[in-house]
Amino acid sequence: MMELFEMRKELKKALKKERYEHSEGVSYTSAALAMRYDPLLTDKALIAGLLHDCAKYLSLDTMLKLCKEGGYDPGEKKYQNSGLLHAKAGAVLVQKKYEITDPEIISAILWHTTGRIDMTLLEKILFIADYIEPNRTKIEASVQARLRQLAFTDIDRAVYEIAKQTCDYLNKKAASISPLTAEVCKYYEGICGSKEEK
Repeated sequence: MMELFEMRKELKKALKKERYEHSEGVSYTSAALAMRYDPLLTDKALIAGLLHDCAKYLSLDTMLKLCKEGGYDPGEKKYQNSGLLHAKAGAVLVQKKYEITDPEIISAILWHTTGRIDMTLLEKILFIADYIEPNRTKIEASVQARLRQLAFTDIDRAVYEIAKQTCDYLNKKAASISPLTAEVCKYYEGICGSKEEK
């Protein structure tokens, strides 16, 4: 695997300044969440957070090509956009360019935009960190503060709240919602409901 300082150097070349700063924020937030829930995941969380958007500025054709190489279904045409495809393309790119072989890191990058049913701890950590990292300014401050607190106290509820907010936001914009994100919302709502019943 490439050394961390080399990853940072390569990533700086591939991303715009603001996106690189976001990636650093996600990296440190992921590491902090890992220290809270499973300190053994800290290094993996740091790397997954840093590299999660490595494919963000590739052309759509390149993303589709990488998806094909990795055996990932790009989905229906209406979901073939950089907002969704960069995660699948990134899961392939981290292996080719950044020499990542760890399946947990690759999987976390693969699912960081849509989430999935029954996510691993590292997948949840990256999904949440991408939303709550300190450089995120588009979310209302009080909402973000509540989500940050929730992330460190009830990780499943944080996943649910973020998936729900994503669906609500896309509904307001009349944008296509990935069926997977809608499934994640429903699945984690069920988990949170089960916890409350106990």
